[in-house]
Amino acid sequence: MGLDITHWKLSSKKNDSAQMFLKEEIELGMRDVNRLPEEVYTNSIVDGFWEFVAVFDNDQDLQSSKKELEELNDGYRHFILILSRTDELFEEKIKKFEIDNGIKDFNKNQNNIELELKDTRKIQFKSICYEGKLKRKVAYFQELGYQRKGMGDGFSEYFTNDSFYCEQKNFKKLLDFNSPINHMYEEGNIEKNFIQNYAQGESILMISW
Repeated sequence: MGLDITHWKLSSKKNDSAQMFLKEEIELGMRDVNRLPEEVYTNSIVDGFWEFVAVFDNDQDLQSSKKELEELNDGYRHFILILSRTDELFEEKIKKFEIDNGIKDFNKNQNNIELELKDTRKIQFKSICYEGKLKRKVAYFQELGYQRKGMGDGFSEYFTNDSFYCEQKNFKKLLDFNSPINHMYEEGNIEKNFIQNYAQGESILMISW
């Protein structure tokens, strides 16, 4: 685990070194203006584990958790159906959802997830995960720049974990936190591999820690 900062640039075609991102994944993780045009996405069959259903023990827990639950969404995990076990029809609703979305024959399992709310309360719920191939809009990228750690104070207050950025100002903002006293600092890396080769409508910045 640790901070990873990556500059991805659109690739004109899929190849062995290309990284695929779901359209949903990018849109859900975008924290500034999405500059990627719609035409960059192509339809593709994606094999994955899909978390679409969240089941809470009661309606109070469900209502309390909605905002934090939305923040978990990343494309592969995208809770479209959120239910409480107190709903007498919750099993029927799950079955209908599976049929409507063509996933009724997928392998599936349930995972226990603990969600920490903004008020520090912790709520448990079950996530239903489906394994199989779905048609999704995707885009392919090549890595142009990478920075492992090497950032100073204030970085995690400005940037968000598991997020994307498109605006050039946020690429340049990296310079404000690039810290020579950090043992992972690489002189000139941000300027050369994140700023000088930035291309609007093609570049995305990915932050994760």
